[in-house]
Amino acid sequence: MILEQKHSIVRACGATGDLSMVPSTSSVCIQAPAEQGLTSFVIDFLMDGVSADVSKTVAAPIERVKILIQNQDEILALALEHDLVH
Repeated sequence: MILEQKHSIVRACGATGDLSMVPSTSSVCIQAPAEQGLTSFVIDFLMDGVSADVSKTVAAPIERVKILIQNQDEILALALEHDLVH
């Protein structure tokens, strides 16, 4: 009974092939969004670019501190070497 129910759910969603090993916990089928045209693509593309720029700008100081902490031994060694040579 349960196996038949899984197959009917999979078939209702439009899947093909033997999916008897795939567990089914829900009978919800989600339709892919329809194409909305060039304007929608351009707006999404620009919004993705702005969000990437903002996230990189926010994360940059944190990354700089992380790199400084990782390399503090080398930085101190160079500073001591520079003071001893000059």
